[in-house]
Amino acid sequence: MIHTFENEKQLNIFNPKYKYHIYEDLVDLKFDKISKFILQLEKNLSHIDSRNLDGGTGLGDKSLTSKHSFYNLLSFEEMKEIKYVIKKHNKKFLSLLKTKYDNFYIKCWANVMRDSEKINVHCHNTGVHGYLVGHICILTKDTNTYYINPYTKKSFASKNKNGKLTLFPAWLDHYTDKVSNDLRITVAFDIITEHTWYNDIADNMKKHWISL
Repeated sequence: MIHTFENEKQLNIFNPKYKYHIYEDLVDLKFDKISKFILQLEKNLSHIDSRNLDGGTGLGDKSLTSKHSFYNLLSFEEMKEIKYVIKKHNKKFLSLLKTKYDNFYIKCWANVMRDSEKINVHCHNTGVHGYLVGHICILTKDTNTYYINPYTKKSFASKNKNGKLTLFPAWLDHYTDKVSNDLRITVAFDIITEHTWYNDIADNMKKHWISL
């Protein structure tokens, strides 16, 4: 499903003008296997000093989210199925919009939330090199993710369900509800075009991106 957000008819040239899309679909993955792998990864990376690297999420220095610059989840053989799912739906999204770009790179990480934690309002890229970002719900219960219209400031609430994959523009602000006593695990990712990989990603960071 594609949700489209577009301005009302302009009454003068100073009225807001925008049109953007959010893509959602359910995917079939081995959720138990993925959850166990991510929780073990969280333990394995807990020693890394990742101060001020949580990407504005508010999850803090000790979160798995703050380690996102130190690994690419899709580099692990056990997680390769996620790569093919994302590739398929990126292609489908573009096809539905009758748009095409060639050759993508992706960086992927995991978020683990507990005990009233939430993801604060943030976005991933506001510049011209941004493309799509997204996430897949692996283990979630009774929470929403919210996407903020940049002009009206109204939020579009999307119910989190296990297996829900969402794609949206990299510049779009988003946040989540607080987790109750339940564990919440998601896979998150940034997709960029080959042009951006060559021209905007620092040489020492290129290794953290893999071809999609």
